[in-house]
Amino acid sequence: MQKFAVLLTCFNRKEKSLAALESLFKAKQELSLDINMSVYLTDDGSTDGTSEAIQKYYPKVNVLKGNGELFWAGGMRNSWAEALKNDYDAYLLLNDDTKPYVNFLEELFKTHNYCLTKYGKGGVYVGATLDEETNVMTYGGSVFTNKFKGRYTKLIPNGEYPQECELGNANIMLASKNAVDKIGQLSKGYVHGLADFDYTLKAKKIMFLYC
Repeated sequence: MQKFAVLLTCFNRKEKSLAALESLFKAKQELSLDINMSVYLTDDGSTDGTSEAIQKYYPKVNVLKGNGELFWAGGMRNSWAEALKNDYDAYLLLNDDTKPYVNFLEELFKTHNYCLTKYGKGGVYVGATLDEETNVMTYGGSVFTNKFKGRYTKLIPNGEYPQECELGNANIMLASKNAVDKIGQLSKGYVHGLADFDYTLKAKKIMFLYC
């Protein structure tokens, strides 16, 4: 893998957006692999100076402008569409209110290498997030307890090896080029939520999904 793109969208959460970018760039500095990173962020009409602050502190970020009606799924599609023009080896979806650990990129790419060894190709990988106050897992990979009723339970990271899952949130989600070539990007049928569930269900159906 030579290069990957990071995709974000935001709206009037300047401090959180800056914190997410700070964590991202720190993680890139700690990454042992020599991989180029490009960042695409869609600002969907913020009025709190988000775009200006990002351009000041992170001038290498590609800041794109939304029309104010994109919401999460539309904003992420907008960032992804721009990134696709440059044909990256992987695409990392990151929520702008997420402050990932400094080793999160390392762990994602370890999972990618695990899948390359096991399957000979890349897949889709989901990272877990924790509530800062309660330390309880909020988003990540899940498995169904009753698929017909749409019931599922979260898979708690074991800290040792990747786990196969059936469903995932895109707060932290890395999609390899193999996956994107087969699935594409987020479906246009979703405005805000559920677009990530749809994407991970597709990944599980036609290839593999790990968390």
